[in-house]
Formats: sequence, structure tokens, C-alpha cells
Amino acid sequence: TEILGVSQPVVSQHLAVLRKIGVLVMRRDGQHVYYSLSDPNISSACDMIRSILQRNVQARSEVLGGNF
Repeated sequence: TEILGVSQPVVSQHLAVLRKIGVLVMRRDGQHVYYSLSDPNISSACDMIRSILQRNVQARSEVLGGNF
């Protein structure tokens, strides 16, 4: 949680929401809990959205003269 800059309860709440809506699946191994994407296509969709957003930011930056 230090890397993310948020508390452990906040991370747990977000993970619970992502599990509830079917984005993540959980696996327990002793005291450890492991999360993974429920569908590998989710990663591809995130990559696609990231690419679109980067292009949009770049285009706006060019229109605004680099002040975006």
C-alpha cells in the first residue's frame, strides 16, 4: 500500500468492488490472497483505452501549444 500511497483498508475496498463486478478473481493460499483479472481481454481493453487517452492528450497539448 505504500507504493500506491493509500491505506490497506482502501485497497481492500477497491479490490472487493472489482471482485463484485467480476473484473477480478481471488485465490487464497494460506494467509496470502492473490488477485488476477477474470478475463485476459480486460488487459487488452485497458491498453486500448490508454492508447486513445494518450492520443487525445497529445492532440489537445498540440492545440493548446503544449500547455495541457
